[in-house]
Amino acid sequence: MHAPETNTTEVGGGVKDFLLRLAPLLIRAGLQVSLLRGGMVEVRNPRGSAGDPLGRAMSPGMRQQIALGDRDGILWWFWVWSGPARDTPPEFEPICVAADVEQVATRLAKVLHAGEPAGS
Repeated sequence: MHAPETNTTEVGGGVKDFLLRLAPLLIRAGLQVSLLRGGMVEVRNPRGSAGDPLGRAMSPGMRQQIALGDRDGILWWFWVWSGPARDTPPEFEPICVAADVEQVATRLAKVLHAGEPAGS
């Protein structure tokens, strides 16, 4: 999918409002939140996980970038994936409408807590 329209110089009032609503939900889930250039957000699990069932160590501090962007005139959250080559722009996959911060927080928590023992 092509890059959504995002404000690349500063976070506008509406976008900032959504970020301020999302951040506390992610922090309560034990995640860290950083605002990046272009209105992108990086969400990180500082704990990572100790390993998988086969005993292989997993990367500590799993992270995922998301962004807010326009989709048919409506503000949406998007997963941000690296492009197919180092010099290509990132790819964006829609998650949900921007107003549904609870859904985005839930999905991020599930992804970033993958591989952790239950109750940790």
